Amino acid sequence: MAIKEFLKRSSFIELLGYAGLLPFALALVMATLGVLEGVRLFEAYSAMILAFMAGSCWGVAQSHHERAGYVTPAVAIAVFLWALAAWWFIGWLGQQVALIGLLTGYVALFVLEQRELFRQAYSASYKRLRRNLTLIVSGFHLVMLLVLGNGV
Repeated sequence: MAIKEFLKRSSFIELLGYAGLLPFALALVMATLGVLEGVRLFEAYSAMILAFMAGSCWGVAQSHHERAGYVTPAVAIAVFLWALAAWWFIGWLGQQVALIGLLTGYVALFVLEQRELFRQAYSASYKRLRRNLTLIVSGFHLVMLLVLGNGV
C-alpha cells in the first residue's frame, strides 16, 4: 500500500502510534552501525513507552472499575513497575538483560490486554493497532538482541 493511501485512511491515533516506532527504528539503525548510544536510546525509549502503555491500561481499568475487579489494575500497575525496574536492569544488569526484561513487559501487557475488559473497552481498530505496535516493538527488541549478540 502506498504511503499516501495509508495516511488517507489512518486515524490520528494510528499515525501517532506508528510515528512512535521511529525512535525505536532510529536507535536500532544507530546500534547496527556500531553507535553505542543507539542501544542506550533504544532501552530508555522502550522503558518510557512501556510505562506509558501500562499507565493507559491502568486508566482503562480505573474508568471501568465496576468490571475490572481487583486483578486488572494490580496487573497494570505491576507492568508499570516492571517498566520502572527496567531502569535498574539497564544500569546494573547489562543491556541484554534489560532488553529481555523490557520485552517481557511488552508480552505481559499484551496478555493483559486480552482480558474481557480491554476487549470490550477498545474499538476493533485500536485493538488491531495495539497488536501491530506490540508485535513490531517486540520484533525490534529481538533484532536489537541479535545486534548486541554480534558485538555492538
